[in-house]
Amino acid sequence: TSQKYTITSKTKQSQKKIFLLNIKKIDSQYKEYNIEYTLTEDNFIIKGNFNNKKNIYLILDKFLDKKIYQLNKDTTSINLKDLKGKYSIYIKINNNIYKTDKYIKI
Repeated sequence: TSQKYTITSKTKQSQKKIFLLNIKKIDSQYKEYNIEYTLTEDNFIIKGNFNNKKNIYLILDKFLDKKIYQLNKDTTSINLKDLKGKYSIYIKINNNIYKTDKYIKI
């Protein structure tokens, strides 16, 4: 018997201001959180072992277009309707910002 999982709520864009000016290198320390990304037709899904940490943000960045989403759980779904183009992926955990070696293209 197969089970079907439905995501009932989507993460909304955060109004928080996060500046990326001083981020110049890819920081591999974020890999301890085992972050995985999945891109479906309508959603960008991010999973990680955040151990219920507070103040975790996903930052999708491209020239003149930065989207910030607060991650509250180990799995978060983001609707792609407001995204278009190629975005670099950053993760902010507490006061550390990590530039990942990943990007998404929508």
